[in-house]
Amino acid sequence: MLLREVKKHGVNSISFFVRGKVVTFSRDDFLLITGLWRSPTRVVRSEESSQELATRYFGNQSTSNTFHLNLLEEEYKNLVFENDDDVVKITLIYYTKVAMMGKNKQKSVDDRTLFEDVEDIDYYNNLNWDTIIWQRTLDALKTAPNDKVGLYKEKVKGNKNYVVKYSFREFPQAFQVDVP
Repeated sequence: MLLREVKKHGVNSISFFVRGKVVTFSRDDFLLITGLWRSPTRVVRSEESSQELATRYFGNQSTSNTFHLNLLEEEYKNLVFENDDDVVKITLIYYTKVAMMGKNKQKSVDDRTLFEDVEDIDYYNNLNWDTIIWQRTLDALKTAPNDKVGLYKEKVKGNKNYVVKYSFREFPQAFQVDVP
């Protein structure tokens, strides 16, 4: 599908030529499918937010301003939590990073701000997820097939069974279930 992209000037959508028609996947489509609507309230992060959660469960492996997503993924199933709140918070980080933002295997170092954000659960729940996740997903959709069309045309000449492969990052599930 991504190889059928129609270059348009819309910054908040991506369009494709399918069966003689231009089909567009927009921010509104994404939000309708995911339910990630903008929170009507703005919550300011508590000044008490810290890296305490990251330090408690990942110790000195999380002391810098970056955090290795691979560490979270590997250690998550073995963590022994001190309380139910920590289970919820670490699970939110895990789901957000692995499912919603997608793991980029080429870039395993991650920003630790989600640990700070989730320390104040009201702040975390009121983050502008519609913008955060949508923009990352749109950018990933637009860049996934970079240079793949030329590569496909070149390779298919020598092998009619050649298949172009590329990876989706971020939250492509919404794109995958969108039925025009």
